[in-house]
Amino acid sequence: EVATWRQRLALWGYDALPLQLGAAGQEPTGLEQLRQRLSSPGIAVVCGPSGVGKSSLLNALLPDRALRVAAVSGRLRRGRHTTRHVELFPLGPAAPGMDQALVADTPGFNRPELTSPAEALAGLFPEIRARLAVDRCRYSNCSHLDDPGCIVGTGWDRFPLYRLILEEMRERGERPEPRSSSPGRRGPRRSDRRQDDVAQA
Repeated sequence: EVATWRQRLALWGYDALPLQLGAAGQEPTGLEQLRQRLSSPGIAVVCGPSGVGKSSLLNALLPDRALRVAAVSGRLRRGRHTTRHVELFPLGPAAPGMDQALVADTPGFNRPELTSPAEALAGLFPEIRARLAVDRCRYSNCSHLDDPGCIVGTGWDRFPLYRLILEEMRERGERPEPRSSSPGRRGPRRSDRRQDDVAQA
């Protein structure tokens, strides 16, 4: 089951690392692999919903920090906000002349809302970016919702999620501005569709 999920997440564009902290007296799995992955100079951010174990993970990586944790609420089945601010922690000593490897603990969230313009949503999906890197859509302001000439299409795993988020952003008044999907390669606008179809006929 873990291997299946890793393969699925790889199709989304993410190199997932299975991790299990384990109960008291049990050895964690995947912790050292995560530590190695985070050891490169720079800042890694731990983020996610409240109660998923972000601070517990950092306690396992940095036992001397003893960050505050709390159990998930039994009534609401939601996490409690035990982390109130963003804090940076070093993962190891800084090498001479190099930036240090740092990890940031962040407050949890329950249901975040994207505030960026709706036109920017496609760029947040690696699956869409991969398709647009190979070819371009027929219309420069394509919304990638099964529009005519769209090369992204609907046959990818997270299309329903993409459509749902895009509709929610538009309902909040974030209408996409016309912009080319590929910089420097402008195509016809969707407003030209009828003229193009008549010309082809």
